[in-house]
Parts: sequence; structure tokens; C-alpha cells
Amino acid sequence: MKRILLILTTLTLTYLAKAQDQLYNPSFNMWTVNTVATQPTSWMNSYHAFGIMPTTPMAVEKSSDASNLTSSVKLNTVGDPMNPTFGFVLLGSIGNNGPQGGVPFTLSADSIVFDAKYDLQAGDSANVILMMKLNGVPFEMKMIAIGGTHTSSWQRMAYKINPLNVTPDSLLLGFTSSNTNNGNPVVGSWFQLDNIRFVDGNTTSSPIPNPSFENWSDITTENCNEWFTMNTMFAAITNTATVTKSTDAQEGTYAMQLRPDSVDMGGSMNFLQAMAIYGTMDMTGGGTPKGKPFLASPTSVSGYYKWAPQNGATGSFSVTLQAAGVPVATGNFSFSAAQSSYAQFTVPLTVSAAPDTVIIMIDGGSQAGSVLLVDNIRFAGGNVGVKTISLMDATVSVFPNPTNGDATLKVALPKPASVSYTVMNALGQVVESENLGSMKDGIHGVKLGTANYSTGVYFVKVKIGDDVMTQKVIVK
Repeated sequence: MKRILLILTTLTLTYLAKAQDQLYNPSFNMWTVNTVATQPTSWMNSYHAFGIMPTTPMAVEKSSDASNLTSSVKLNTVGDPMNPTFGFVLLGSIGNNGPQGGVPFTLSADSIVFDAKYDLQAGDSANVILMMKLNGVPFEMKMIAIGGTHTSSWQRMAYKINPLNVTPDSLLLGFTSSNTNNGNPVVGSWFQLDNIRFVDGNTTSSPIPNPSFENWSDITTENCNEWFTMNTMFAAITNTATVTKSTDAQEGTYAMQLRPDSVDMGGSMNFLQAMAIYGTMDMTGGGTPKGKPFLASPTSVSGYYKWAPQNGATGSFSVTLQAAGVPVATGNFSFSAAQSSYAQFTVPLTVSAAPDTVIIMIDGGSQAGSVLLVDNIRFAGGNVGVKTISLMDATVSVFPNPTNGDATLKVALPKPASVSYTVMNALGQVVESENLGSMKDGIHGVKLGTANYSTGVYFVKVKIGDDVMTQKVIVK
């Protein structure tokens, strides 16, 4: 098996070296669903307000360190010290003037009690925000500041509320990792929270949803392999993806659909851009795109598109070939007039020196509701495709691996070939197989049913033409 894996690794490296006169996933057939964060159910939180921040730790984290049952929530102040993001959870929503709304609550409680651990930086404090309302009118409003450090054990925190003993009909309740009341959040502050309950006389209860943060839901997003989009952040803020796959394809199974959107966030409309970048994004460098390996010197790049603009919007396609970070060829195409059936676009290129990377940017325009479909992007001319192509350059892989859910079989073909696969367990028993028929050159993704497999080791045997390759898969 070690020898087989070594051969597969060698073939993969060989394919990467030889295939750099075309894009990987040029027809947008490979997509992967990623879990980007997990959030406590019923509680609005920092992800809704700020999006997924590329930091460790995250602003809102699930912790197995609990005072009650099995989990708690940890809120962190993270990010740029000049513009930090504080962690918060809220039973309510965020409006133009701050927290609003709430959840049904009909207990005439006289105290709120919860368990906490915390480490608040100098000059910073965690906040507890509580508002009781009757018929929409607040009669009890409380802002509690918690400072200092208590990290060694869970501390019971209790605060008196509702001195008039009024029975409310709704409650707004929030917790933050930093001072948000005329204060400056300090990166490094954190506040861990569990087991929220209310006291009504001598009776203690938890009449709010998910009071011990036992229930969590994943924030997921589906991304086109090899392409960077803003889907991850948009999924957190609005549960919206502006770059998605479409079965209306010019070639293969899917095309890429770019559809900018506009969403109401706290009473103001926010525009969500639809952009896909073939390359990587350096988020620490102000969102600067970086190229992916590309070694050829083509004379053009082409693709196919459909375009349904709103209010005269214009979409765009741009390509930049670079050598050592310096552009050696650039080209652009504008999607302006509506196009209801697939049409080809071609961008001429004049290359001044041998490139080492390529960046492609596709923009769906500045008008919400416009729809751009793009498919089958190919380079041509110059020294593109001058080598002899052999199926020995084909590669297979499975990702994620190990997996605890569905996995994708990735098959990279340097030229058209017939493909089939068989999945066997460690005993040699067949658990899944499929004849995929004749497939075009390029990178193809096939969803495996690993989510239904038992825990263990499996082997995926892929037949490409007359050749057979095997990939080991671990299911957790």
C-alpha cells in the first residue's frame, strides 16, 4: 500500500507540473461543502453581525468545559486591535439603535443567575444586557459590567432584576466579551457562559431557549474548488451565497453562477458582491489576491457565459499572468448586453515574459439580482498543449480524508477517458461502485456515500481507461 500511495503522490506531482497550461476546475464541476463555524441555536451572535472572522480563536466558540451538562459558549474579542470584533450572544436582534426584539417570557423573575469564567483585559469588561417588556414597552432595563479575571473554576453570578415584580411578556437578553457601552473592546478579553436560569421567589427555572448552550448548528457554505469567494462571510451574516453552482452548464455537470444580492441588516440595505477569484486571498494584507501556478504563455483565454443584467449592470472577467509577482500579460472582457443562451467570449493575451502564476477575477456586477453564468474557461495558443498527453498523467484523490461525512472523489484527466470506481472495506467487500462512463479532460468530482459507512478504513479503486489507481480513505 505504501508503494501505491507513493506512486499516486508522484503521479499527482507530475500532473501538477504538466497541467499548468490550464486552470484546475475550469468548468466548475467540483464543489465542496465546508463547515466554517458552529453557533448556538436560538441565539443571534457575532457571526450574524460581523461574519466569519479568519481568526483563532473565533469570536463565538463551543466549549466542552461546562458547568452544566456537556457544553458552554465562550465569547472572545478578536481581530485587529484597532478595529476588534467582540463575541456576543443575544436573544433578540440588532437594529439601527442596537439590540431590539426578544423572546417570549412570562416569568415575574426577581433574579438572573448564570455560571461564568472570564479573563477581561485591563480597561475592559464583559456586559450583560437585559430588558423585560410588556406589550412592547420596556419596564426593566439592566446593563451589568463584569471585569477582572476568574479562570480556575466556574463562578455562580446572580443579579437582582424586576424590583416591581411585573410579569413580562418578552425578554431581551445578551452577553458580550467586551465593554460595548461607551467602552473600547480589547483583543484578548474572553467571557465563558453556561447554565442561565431565573429565580421567581424560591423557584428556579430556565424559561428561555437553549439556556445551557447544549444545542449548536453548523454554518456551512459550498465553495467552488480552487476559486475564492465571499460565500463564507455572507453565509454567516445572511445565510446567503452569491456564488453558487448551476446545472445550466455549457460543459460538464455545473457552471458557476454569480448573483449579487442586497439584504436588510438592522434596517439598512447592504450590497453583497458576487465575485470569484482563481487564486488565493491574503486577508492579512488587506485582501490582496495572489496567483496560482501557471507556466504557459498563451495568446488567448476563452469561456462561455450567459448574462441577465439588472438596471444596465455590467459584469467583468479579467486575467493577469505574473512572473515573480509582476504582471507579464493582462486582459479583460465586459459582460454588458443580455445573453440568454451560452455565447463564447475570448480575451487576447500578449505575454512579455514566461509567467509563473495566474489570477482570474469574475465579477457579477453592482446590481442586486443580476445573474451571470460562466463555464468552460480555457487557454489557447502559444505553447499551450504542445506536450504529448498520456493517461498516465491522470490522478485520483479523496477529500476530506479522513472524513466523518460525505467525501468527494477527485479524478483529474489529461484527456477524455472512461472512468469507473469501486469502494471496498478492509475485508475486501464492495460497499459502493459506479461506472461513470466517458468523461472529458479536466478535473471531475464525484460524491461518495461515506456518510453512510461504518467507521474504518476503505479503499477506492478507480479504473481510468485500462489503468487502475487506488486511494485509501479513513472514515471516522
